[in-house]
Amino acid sequence: GTDRADPLDPLNALRTAILCQESLRRKREDGRTWFKMGVAIHYGRVYLARFIAGPGELHSTVIGRNVNLAGRLSSAAKQPLEADENGVAVESRPSAELAVSVDAEGTLFNEGIALSRDAIGQLEEHLTLVRGEDGSLEYDDEAIDRSVRIRYAGDAKFKGVRSSLPVYEVDYVRRA
Repeated sequence: GTDRADPLDPLNALRTAILCQESLRRKREDGRTWFKMGVAIHYGRVYLARFIAGPGELHSTVIGRNVNLAGRLSSAAKQPLEADENGVAVESRPSAELAVSVDAEGTLFNEGIALSRDAIGQLEEHLTLVRGEDGSLEYDDEAIDRSVRIRYAGDAKFKGVRSSLPVYEVDYVRRA
């Protein structure tokens, strides 16, 4: 619903995602929820569609390829479950607090914050990202008082999309 894009939209989206994930983590630790949420941030051109919903009522939505890609990144599979010897469901791989990974078949598992390469490209235009020894990208975000690390998670494959999409995981800690 905005009239123009702000070059800092991806950074503000990342900040919001980090604060949302922290809020959920605190609620899980306090036993107030069991909910986990995968968040995806993608950047690209979208089209604003307006339609008449009723007499005097106009609705708006965004459509296009980039909307579809963002949706696929955020609706990725959750951690696969297997049954233990007593038939109780358990996660089939170790769970990290921020879990974004891509398996050998290109299936994306997102229970953390996933970034597309396009979103990272936009962040790089406005931040000084430092390359870590492991190839990750890092920066300190004074606005939310966090150190942020972005690492390559793998190439995800989606039904109906010809090529794979590089996906990155976001990790963060409160600054010292």
